[in-house]
Amino acid sequence: MKLKSLELTGFKSFADHTQIDFLPGITSVVGPNGSGKSNIIEALRWVLGEQSVKSLRGEKMPDVIFAGSETRAPLNRAEVNLNLDNSDRFLDFASDEVTITRRIYRDGNSEFLLNNQKVRLRDIIELFMDTGLGKESFSIISQGKVESIFNSKPQERRVFIEEVAGVLKYKQEKNQAQKELRETTDHLDRVADIITELYQQREPLKEQASLAKDYLNQKEQYDRYNLSRLVLEIGQNSQKLQAVEKDDQRLREILQKNQAQTKEQEEKLQAVRLSQQTLESEIDEKQQRLVQLVRQNEQLAGKNQMTQQEAAFHEERKQALVEKLALHRQSLSEATEQQQIKEQQAQELQAQQATALQAIAQLEDVSNLNGPTLENKIKEFQKAIRTLEQTKMRCLNEQEHLQTTQTKLAEQLTQLQPVCVENQAQVTQIEQQLTKVQAELAQINEQQSQNLHNLQAEKLKTDQLHKQVIYQEQRLKQGQNILQKAKAQAETLANIADTYSGYYQGVRAILKAKKQIPGIVGSVAEIMQVPAEYAVAIETALGAQVQQVVVQSTAVAKKSIQYLTQQKLGRATFLPQDVIKARSLSAQKLATIQAAPGVVGIAHQLVQVKPEQQVIMDYLLGTTVIMADLNQATALAARLNQSVKMVTLQGEIINPGGSLTGGADRQKRQGLLMQKQQQTKLENEIQIMQEKVVTMQSRYQQLQADLTAQSEKLKQLQAADLTQVENEQNLRNQVQIFEIELKHSRQKRDTNLTLVKEYEQQQTELNQQAQTVAAELKTTLADLVQQEANVTEYEAYLANLNQNTQKQTADLQATQQSLAVVNERLKLVEIQRQELSAQVRNLTDLIAKGEKSLADLKVNEEQRQQSLAQLAEKTGDVQQEVADLEELVKQLQQQRQVHYQEVEQAEQQFKRLTSLQENTYQEQRQKSIAKSKLETLLDQALNELAESYALTYESAQQQNTETDLTIVRRRLRLLKQGIDELGEVNLGAIKEYERINERYTFLSEQQADLLTAKEQLEFTMNEMDKEVKERFAATFEKVSAAFTELFPRIFGGGQARLILTDPTDMLLTGIEIQAQPPGKKLQKLSLLSGGERALTAITLLFAILHVHPVPFVVLDEAEAALDDANVARYAQYLRDFDQRTQFIVITHRKGTMLASDVMYGVTMQESGVSHLVSVSLEELD
Repeated sequence: MKLKSLELTGFKSFADHTQIDFLPGITSVVGPNGSGKSNIIEALRWVLGEQSVKSLRGEKMPDVIFAGSETRAPLNRAEVNLNLDNSDRFLDFASDEVTITRRIYRDGNSEFLLNNQKVRLRDIIELFMDTGLGKESFSIISQGKVESIFNSKPQERRVFIEEVAGVLKYKQEKNQAQKELRETTDHLDRVADIITELYQQREPLKEQASLAKDYLNQKEQYDRYNLSRLVLEIGQNSQKLQAVEKDDQRLREILQKNQAQTKEQEEKLQAVRLSQQTLESEIDEKQQRLVQLVRQNEQLAGKNQMTQQEAAFHEERKQALVEKLALHRQSLSEATEQQQIKEQQAQELQAQQATALQAIAQLEDVSNLNGPTLENKIKEFQKAIRTLEQTKMRCLNEQEHLQTTQTKLAEQLTQLQPVCVENQAQVTQIEQQLTKVQAELAQINEQQSQNLHNLQAEKLKTDQLHKQVIYQEQRLKQGQNILQKAKAQAETLANIADTYSGYYQGVRAILKAKKQIPGIVGSVAEIMQVPAEYAVAIETALGAQVQQVVVQSTAVAKKSIQYLTQQKLGRATFLPQDVIKARSLSAQKLATIQAAPGVVGIAHQLVQVKPEQQVIMDYLLGTTVIMADLNQATALAARLNQSVKMVTLQGEIINPGGSLTGGADRQKRQGLLMQKQQQTKLENEIQIMQEKVVTMQSRYQQLQADLTAQSEKLKQLQAADLTQVENEQNLRNQVQIFEIELKHSRQKRDTNLTLVKEYEQQQTELNQQAQTVAAELKTTLADLVQQEANVTEYEAYLANLNQNTQKQTADLQATQQSLAVVNERLKLVEIQRQELSAQVRNLTDLIAKGEKSLADLKVNEEQRQQSLAQLAEKTGDVQQEVADLEELVKQLQQQRQVHYQEVEQAEQQFKRLTSLQENTYQEQRQKSIAKSKLETLLDQALNELAESYALTYESAQQQNTETDLTIVRRRLRLLKQGIDELGEVNLGAIKEYERINERYTFLSEQQADLLTAKEQLEFTMNEMDKEVKERFAATFEKVSAAFTELFPRIFGGGQARLILTDPTDMLLTGIEIQAQPPGKKLQKLSLLSGGERALTAITLLFAILHVHPVPFVVLDEAEAALDDANVARYAQYLRDFDQRTQFIVITHRKGTMLASDVMYGVTMQESGVSHLVSVSLEELD
């Protein structure tokens, strides 16, 4: 792309149209100071979108317009055209030539044109963005720009690298995104505030709209049900009215019947009460007998239980005896068997003894032939030894037998002693339990006597309370029925008053709109209080005026009339308190009236109103006289010349002028004042009746509570009595059981103690026998030693004497020893036989005793079975009698319940008949009132149908779909309650809520969109930052390398470099320039001389051009601070780059001029107006 031309018209000092054509190469602009050279550079920057007035050396933007001179008037606009050759599409614009125009007018309006098409400043800036040709780019070096490079902060130097890197567009887009983000955040905050405010409005409006919809829905239902109510009430009241007319005759007949029925019912009631008392006595007698039988049954059950326990004890003893007998029989069998074995052993030993004696006799015969004397001695000694051996064996056997017997006795004693201790403890425990139970039984007997007395007294008290409760309940029901009727009547009147039934349509509409129209006091009937005796006269005197509406002022009256007119709700008469004037009778007429007989008073004096409303009464009733009767009224009217309105207490009227009004309808209707009087009277009566009913109800509840408490107390006493009876019987049973257990425990204890004594005695005897046997054994052992020594000695002699008889002697000795052993064994067997015989006898005796005891137990068991059978039979009889009595008592209680019901029915019937008789009298008196009420209700309902719905009864009946008036009224009450609960309803809230909700929904969606946009902006900014970092880093490396390479070439030596102040943050890091001219040390740019700094800045420019060539560069006296040598280098480098870049140079230096291809001279021949002269140096050459 090439710069073709620059056209200036009215821009600063260029008042005339001036066109500067630019050729390839170097174009220099020269001229004296102040001639307007720099205005050309400023025009170029201005057309490229410069917005800084200060950088254009002005105070405001219109200062760039030619301001005039001594000979020329100021111009009204300035225009600059920049023509570019874009055939290489350097600019992203679909045209070979690009013409940029900027105009500004004196009034401050300006415009940009791109190829004669209006565009925005932003479009121009974006067109040159990242091309290196922007208004702030390094390609346009204005005066002071070189100085600003080395005076600027490191962060400010980033812009040159960013322009080369092509990230300014990203930065601007990021700034724009940040701006949009701030705006989005602001919008979000504003939207959030608005949404919050709308939410705060929306929720109450939502509730109000819901209430309004509920109100409209309920009001529509209310009107529909109210129409049904009117139709049903008219039909029902019509039927009631017809029925009332028939009631009089019916009541007379009922009175006659009631009198006869009341007398008959009273006699019947007395008879039923007498029968009830007889039945109560019989029930009490049967219940007493039943209690006795229950006790007897429990006693029999106790005896039965005791007998069964005794049987269990005997069974246990029997089982023990059977087991013991079995052991004894087994022991007897074993002893008998041992006895037979011992007898067989004795026979065998006796045979062996006979054989041994025969052998000994033979051996002795042989021995006598050889040394009879020694042998006899030896034999005697040996015989003695055998005897001693036998004695020794016997003693040892006896010791063993005694030890075995003692061990058995010791084991039996060891087993029996704890049993005895346990038996004694059991006896002691049973004695203590028996004593305790006997004491409890005595205490319960005493308490039972006292409880029986208390039970009879409490039963009598319960019966009395029951009668009081029945009587009080009847009174309460009667009072509640009367109160309910009064409330229903009062509710009807209140409903009439609330709905303003009986009023004209317009009056009713105004009274219902009290809340909407402040200042409405009420109808005349509402503001006045009239004594009951004057109500008919006052209402007759007022007539239709009773429905006139009292308001505070005329303005309120006008507003009310406007409301009725707009809504088309009818007409009404208003009485403004601020303009109404009182009316009164003259003093003469008052004197005549006061002196006349039968005068009740002036009407306005007979009613009560608030002081501020007295003027209304004076206006309405100040000239009306109330008279006692018509005769006295006509007499007074004649004396007053028929000039005063008079009304009698019966409602007759004498009008001024003499006309009379009077008479009565068949259907006597109640007016508004009569309804109000009746309502007030009913409210007072209801309050009194409510207090009475509350008192009666409180009394009834108290009596019920007393009866409940008394019944509970009676039940507790009866339960306590039954519990005591059960406890008494249980204790008696426990006494009997403990006595049996004590008896058997004592028997066990005594038996075991006897056995212990027997065992101890046997143990003593055994100890004595053991001592005797031990002494005998000791003596025998000593003798045995002596005899053995003698035998040894004599045998030695005998051996010397006769060695031949040694064998015989040995045989004889062996035989004799065998005989001694046999004899000893025979004696031992004999002893054992004797012991076994004794054991057999003892076991036989024990078995006989056990069998006798077992037989006795069987006899006792048969007796117990008979006793149990008798007890069971007696118990069955008692239980049968109890069942019969319970059934009888149950029947009697049912009869009593029937009698209770009969008595209650008789009493209720008697009271009903009495009440009916009284009610009949009352009903006769109330028939006329009821008839009047029905007529009033019918009239009001028909009027309401006509006025509220514009329907006749027949038409309304056709529209009605309901049949149950109770359901209709209930639904009306619920609907009215629902409408009342809604309170004041804002019907406009429905549309307002829809509007607010629509806006709230829209803004909520907008808020969601803004949040999405915010997230997208933040994402875009992050992506931009990433791209900027990468491009800035790459470009910085290239520019830094080029700067480092070019510096020594331009300076003729030295070195320089670009340094990042914060390499870790490529978005915010600054650029520091360090340079070392030849012969100096490396230092920062700020420490260099002015020429060094300028040349360093120019070196940086060339480095940037080396990395990123641009179509043209504008230099405004950039080399001013250089010396001639450096200017030459500067010019040479311009030449080196002029093939790729156009240079437009404003200079005063010769070296630069010499290097130029085209030179323009700027002169100011005319004061304040610049002119241009061009010279082509190539053509001159």
